[in-house]
Amino acid sequence: MKYFLFSILVLIGTLARADANLLEDARGLLKSGKFNDAFNRLLPYEYEYSGELEYDYLLGVAALESQHVEIAVFALERSAENSPDSAYVLADLARAYSLLGEHENARTTLERARQRSHDRQTTAAIEQQMETLGLVDKRGRLDAFLEFGVGYNSNINSAIGSRNIVIPAFGGFNFSLASTSVKLDSPFIQKTVGIEFGYPFQDRRTTFFARLSGTQRTHARNKQFDTSSLDVLSSINHVDGPHYFSLSLQHGNFALDGTDYYYDTSVHGQWLTLLSPRVRTGLFVQGGQLEYPTARLRDAKRYVGGVFLSETMSLSLRNLLYASLYAGKEVTEISFLGHHLVGARVGLQLFFRENLSIHLGMGYESRGYGGIDPLFLVGRKDRQQDLTLGIVYGLAKGFSLRPSLNWVDNHSNVALNQFNRLEAILNVRKDF
Repeated sequence: MKYFLFSILVLIGTLARADANLLEDARGLLKSGKFNDAFNRLLPYEYEYSGELEYDYLLGVAALESQHVEIAVFALERSAENSPDSAYVLADLARAYSLLGEHENARTTLERARQRSHDRQTTAAIEQQMETLGLVDKRGRLDAFLEFGVGYNSNINSAIGSRNIVIPAFGGFNFSLASTSVKLDSPFIQKTVGIEFGYPFQDRRTTFFARLSGTQRTHARNKQFDTSSLDVLSSINHVDGPHYFSLSLQHGNFALDGTDYYYDTSVHGQWLTLLSPRVRTGLFVQGGQLEYPTARLRDAKRYVGGVFLSETMSLSLRNLLYASLYAGKEVTEISFLGHHLVGARVGLQLFFRENLSIHLGMGYESRGYGGIDPLFLVGRKDRQQDLTLGIVYGLAKGFSLRPSLNWVDNHSNVALNQFNRLEAILNVRKDF
């Protein structure tokens, strides 16, 4: 009898290992883009594992990507029953419904996915999927959010760290800067409110989008560096097969210590296209005007253009890697204030659970200024790099925690423009 029980335990252990190995193999095949292989690996076990959340979901994705749509619908419906609040399961189920021609089921399922999303990146991806499939609700939508944060900034005035500086134009004498021109730090409180409106046109592939947001930052000390901003964005977006077009107008008003510091008005154009189900590329251009009400000589016209590339494992396996290259210039009346620029950005989005994601970003920008700086007697050159780390942790009823770290380091051959800054903030956000 004991040998029989021992044999049963060994068999159970073997089945458990087989189950783990099966799912691990399937995940690996899906991540490698071998969808047919993943489907063929999973399908023979449907009778045994049907009803288990992860198996059903992996089978549904594999079937969907390998064009076995009816099997995908059944598997994803089972997965959605076991995980009714999972935005990415619902999003894939909606895609399967659409491929079967069940457009109303697809639309309502995608709307459920949008409502259950815990972060803006996933919400935006779902909304773009709705546009691509022509499933946007004709009634439009109105959303709002509130955000409150506490944080610390190591350099609130983006200033040099040393108070003593040598100025060549004055014979190389050592000058002492005013206290407000040297690096200052402070804890701060930040409040943001925003409202967004989206409306589809008759064809449901062209949409209008508008956003109004305002932010106020109050420092615990050095309050003359308190800031506020108001930003308005409106855009027209159009989907045509694998192509996505966007044209937007943006205006920002930035105030320092209660006084308008600069206005930023710009037009943005963007074209994206799918090279494959996993790879997207595109072009973007921007033209705008920077205006400084109290320092008109700093007014500038800014022109930037670049290319964009991203690779993703679909909305369901949402880990995303992206990169962009860009170049441009700022034109001013005073030559040594204008510059040419070249830059690059890379980023990674990692989704560990339905309500937990991490966002990493890194940027580099090189700027070469025109003319000779009259104080430092050189043509200014800046090399700026930055790193960002953000976490989004979704809570119940539209609340989320959003801690982030931002680091900037600007190297310059003009000492007065060299600085570094580390900022940490913990935001609590409520989406309505």
